Amino acid sequence: MPSNATQTGAATGALAGSVIGYNTKGHNRGQRALVGGLLGAAVGAGVGNAIDSQNPEPQQTGGWQ
Repeated sequence: MPSNATQTGAATGALAGSVIGYNTKGHNRGQRALVGGLLGAAVGAGVGNAIDSQNPEPQQTGGWQ
């Protein structure tokens, strides 16, 4: 099974960034939610990529043949 911390981080970051952007004070909530989502996705993907890099995929050792 492939590592997917990058994808999970991007999705989680996008969701969190959108919610935070939408709930900040001021006008144009949609634009702030979009910007927050984009920034959150970038940061989350970066963190997830770092985690994926530290945890290499296990090697297959074989099995019943």
